[in-house]
Amino acid sequence: MNSPNRIGHLTILGAGIAGLSAGYYAHKAGFPFTVLEAEKEIGGNCRTIEHDGFLFDSGAHRFHDKDASQTREIKRLLGDEIREISAPSQIYHNGVFIDFPLSLPDLVRKLGSPFLFKAAFEVAKANLSAKNHDTNFEEFVLRAYGRTIAEFFLLGYTQKLWGVPPRRLSPLVLGGRLKGLDLATFLFQKLGHGRKNAKHMEASFYYPRKGIQSIPETLGNACGRDHIRTGSRITRIRHDGRAIRGVEVNGRDWIETESVISTLPLTSLLGMLNPPPPPEITRLAERLGFRDLVLCALFLNRPSVSGCASFYFPDPRFPFSRIYEPKNRSLVMSPPDRTALVAEFPCLRGDDVWNAADAEILEMIAPPLVDIGLLRRTEILDWRVIRMGYAYPVIEKDMDDTLRPIFRYLRGFANLQVTGRGASFEYVHMHDLLRRGQTIIESLARGRDGAVLGDPGQPQHAADIGPPILEV
Repeated sequence: MNSPNRIGHLTILGAGIAGLSAGYYAHKAGFPFTVLEAEKEIGGNCRTIEHDGFLFDSGAHRFHDKDASQTREIKRLLGDEIREISAPSQIYHNGVFIDFPLSLPDLVRKLGSPFLFKAAFEVAKANLSAKNHDTNFEEFVLRAYGRTIAEFFLLGYTQKLWGVPPRRLSPLVLGGRLKGLDLATFLFQKLGHGRKNAKHMEASFYYPRKGIQSIPETLGNACGRDHIRTGSRITRIRHDGRAIRGVEVNGRDWIETESVISTLPLTSLLGMLNPPPPPEITRLAERLGFRDLVLCALFLNRPSVSGCASFYFPDPRFPFSRIYEPKNRSLVMSPPDRTALVAEFPCLRGDDVWNAADAEILEMIAPPLVDIGLLRRTEILDWRVIRMGYAYPVIEKDMDDTLRPIFRYLRGFANLQVTGRGASFEYVHMHDLLRRGQTIIESLARGRDGAVLGDPGQPQHAADIGPPILEV
């Protein structure tokens, strides 16, 4: 490995999982670096909130065992504090809760044989059809899964999650998250075979004992807290057309830069550049949108609601998309005789949900959950509302036509790399972000500055895009 000093000091913008992953691998490689974070705490949108003896996360976070080396790294860092959890999920449909991952006995019992036979016939027919190049998400799922499964599991939930019709979304939003949702998987489960083929559908994941924020906190400690400056909001980024030369912090202090890794949302990065990008790049950036989230945690006077990791609600009559019970990830998340439910409301900053008062949010969730029997109103001890911006990017069809020129422009800055969900405009998991951080540092160590990770022209962009669509 070449000497890390050849790139000079590394400035990392943002102390979420993406920035801390880059900092962690920079520290291991011996790079001098500083992580700048706007908030008082590190973790970005990956946080654990404490409320009167309860703990809950800023979303139904978990660590998936999809990259063996990164799983080993996290287990080495957290030790006994991270554990493998097995907890299935359920989908609420027409008054019944359907197990997910799907099982034939459960589907037959709750939806009936006619539904199953119709769905299986459509899936089999779809699998035998030619694999055409679909132009949008709706076309893709109708062809791949048939109308019955598409409408039951995918289209309504996707509309709610993204806030745009599925026909406007790219097929890439699905990624590989529903591999196995086909006739072959049903039959393998029915016959008790094919466990290897359906492994990705298992309801298991890793989770820290004291909440998901243990992961960024541990990464931050491994980076060395003296390398992290919280309360340092980036307000401008100065460049000379060839390289990033400095960043302005809190609207007043300039920090000279030699090499930069940005995890800022792509629109924010472009908007902070000084001088600003060419007009055509600015116009393209205006097409990019992000989905935001409002979370409502209900603290309940009962020991448990269910054994499920999450409940999914595709029905548009429910304003929330997903509910999870933190205690089913770790018992320490709630007092022994109490539990909590956390609902996710996909929204846009400034819309009616985002602007609703906390008491109004409570009334959006409590009555429906009482009606379907998940809780009694008298069990609600308290509630807490959290608002999260830039939860994930909205990846519409033909988005590559927008992103390619933007990343081509950013590649013109020889000392800039980007990584992270909002920065590279793709949906990625924690293990992906750890891998990206490692890849960036190894790339810099080999002297390949200027390759902007997340560029749609690179293979990894299309490999793992997609929101948490019925994620087990």
